[in-house]
Amino acid sequence: MDQIINLVGTLYIIYFVLSWLIRQHVQKAAVEDLKSHLDEKIRVVRLEKYEDFLLAYDEENNNFLGQGTTEIEIKERLMSRFPDKIFLLNKQPFSAQELNIPKNL
Repeated sequence: MDQIINLVGTLYIIYFVLSWLIRQHVQKAAVEDLKSHLDEKIRVVRLEKYEDFLLAYDEENNNFLGQGTTEIEIKERLMSRFPDKIFLLNKQPFSAQELNIPKNL
């Protein structure tokens, strides 16, 4: 009888450890997937002043994104060109929904 109790206890411990390891693996994969998705969706914008214009560049890859005379104009142009992206300008997020820009512009 003691052997059966020890066997059941050992199997329960093995089950608990394996389920915990699997859960950790699944959670880590989900976090990595979410991070990858957010990295694709969120862009950090750097502004440079050139004469009377503001030039917007992607902070990560230095690609030119657009230009305007004010930050609001830059935001409107970025959102009309990239409606599926979320931008960070001066560490403040904005998106097409915030500016009420239709996606078909």
